[in-house]
Amino acid sequence: MFLQRASYARPEEIIKNREKLGLPMGEIIDAFYRHKRMDILCKELNSIDSKYHSVVAQKAIETEAGEAVVMNLEYFHGLDLTWVAERLIDKECGRLVARHFDKFTGVNGENIFKLLIDRGISTAIDHFSKFKIMDNFWAIRILVEGGFVRNVPRLLKQCPDLDHTAVADFMIYNNEQNIVADKLAEFQHLDQHIAIKLMNYNYQLPLLAHLDSFDISDANALVDFAIHLGGIKDVALHLDQLRGLDARFARQIIEAGGGANVMDNITSFVDLDFEEIEKLLMARGEGSFIVQHLELFKHLKPVEFADRLIEEGVGGAIAEFLEKFVGIDHKELSDRLIDAGHGRGVAKYFTRFHGLDPVRVADQLIDADRGEDLLEFWSNFSQVGQDRVISKMIARGDADIFAKYLLEFSNLSDATANMLLDAGQKD
Repeated sequence: MFLQRASYARPEEIIKNREKLGLPMGEIIDAFYRHKRMDILCKELNSIDSKYHSVVAQKAIETEAGEAVVMNLEYFHGLDLTWVAERLIDKECGRLVARHFDKFTGVNGENIFKLLIDRGISTAIDHFSKFKIMDNFWAIRILVEGGFVRNVPRLLKQCPDLDHTAVADFMIYNNEQNIVADKLAEFQHLDQHIAIKLMNYNYQLPLLAHLDSFDISDANALVDFAIHLGGIKDVALHLDQLRGLDARFARQIIEAGGGANVMDNITSFVDLDFEEIEKLLMARGEGSFIVQHLELFKHLKPVEFADRLIEEGVGGAIAEFLEKFVGIDHKELSDRLIDAGHGRGVAKYFTRFHGLDPVRVADQLIDADRGEDLLEFWSNFSQVGQDRVISKMIARGDADIFAKYLLEFSNLSDATANMLLDAGQKD
């Protein structure tokens, strides 16, 4: 009945004054137990004889006050901490044990870790370092055998001394190669034979995307095997991850349609024959890929090469990399590009050209049905009278195109505005 008295508002006073109240400690514990208030006793251990501490812990765990036991564990005396940990796990408080296992001094970490994994409590993985397990590879085996293989990479981060290659080998041996492939970003310094194994299981794409997880001793052998398995397009997409590749791979990739990939990652190859590369690309109509790295093709004369690109209909990239074509006549080049259907490049990179009359170029673009390119990059043609351009486009029946870029223009004359309104009404 004493817990129902007014002093129940501060039940710790009952404990401190039990002798005055004539209450045996056993009866106090039983009363708190019946009312499921054992958490209070766990906080008042300094006022409770240590011979009762085990009983307090036991009854607290039984009444779902396990958290109070753990949070005050250092104040208990004479407890069998192994029993406490196991009992808490039995009472579905395993996550609590995992998070605070550093409080369980002297308890065998391996046994508790395995027990937690066997019970399906993954929190143990996040707090792995608290279990002080000497054989980290043993822990990997426990995870794989316990159905937590997908969580293995979480353990890799906490165990810098782990042999990642051995871990990957073990997982593949247990038919978990899909997890290795999926979590390659978590692995480091993998041996090249792991890459070969993954490719045998058709995981070329994730492998090539994470080559930085491997210590590649022979990139050529790796690429050879990937191509043998039909992965040449995957190789092309991840050339940025590779270095020291034989020139023969550049040829193979270009022939498979990966010319842009080769040129974007030209430093991935050694001993390239640039004359051969040029012939291969030009034969495929992909000469424009050369332009970005024109300086590497020492045998080419820039002006003559520009002529070839335009004649073959792939001159669109010339304007973007105009500075590489030293000595070329900009006016003549602009005329030829517009005539060849590459007016967009002229409009977009107009400021890179020298000596051009913007009014003349604007007229050329409109006459070549490239008026939309002119409007899209109108900021490059600020010297051109907007009313003049708009009038000319309306006369050609391009008023609908102008409507898309109306916000680029301001202070239109009344005459031009009326022309736009009239053109809109006709449509």
